[in-house]
Amino acid sequence: MENKEQQRFPKWERYLSIHEAGHALLAYLWGASFIEIGIADENRTIVFSGGNEHNDCKAACLHSLWHGDELTPDPKAMLSILIAGAAAESVYTGQSIDHLMTKTAKSDSKEISKALEKIQKKACGMPDHSEWMYLRSLSLCKSIVSIYWKDIEALADLVEQKRVTPHPEIINFFESRESLKEARIYQLIDTIDRGEAA
Repeated sequence: MENKEQQRFPKWERYLSIHEAGHALLAYLWGASFIEIGIADENRTIVFSGGNEHNDCKAACLHSLWHGDELTPDPKAMLSILIAGAAAESVYTGQSIDHLMTKTAKSDSKEISKALEKIQKKACGMPDHSEWMYLRSLSLCKSIVSIYWKDIEALADLVEQKRVTPHPEIINFFESRESLKEARIYQLIDTIDRGEAA
């Protein structure tokens, strides 16, 4: 029998929790010191544990590697975290990442475009640098989502149980996963580059 909180919790589709779990996984692998996932209430509002409110959305993942208008020290980190939601959702729904970027991942797509502009400006005139960086990050995301798909599904299960999954619960979840015990992002990148990853 559902309690009152569960009855008020909108029955958003599972792709939302899968999408946010994808963002959270990449944020964790890149070393985010803070990660929190929220699923919106019936008014499309999320109030995160620190009182930070997000409106007119169905779900969101906050993490410490996001610096608003600033690029992270490694642009692949920002791009791969932004792409990871659609990459995970693509595995779940079977729809292409490009298609999802025009539908359920529109806000991610806008942020990716802003980041790519900044990357290209910092490239000092190197043609197509931002496109290369995007394709590299996309490839990284697809591989990591494939390798850690069971972890993404398990985190999505956890996320679906409450409106806001606070940082300590998410970190405890990741640290308890045997598959993630030895995961290091730069080792994964090297392995994927060598074509040894599944």
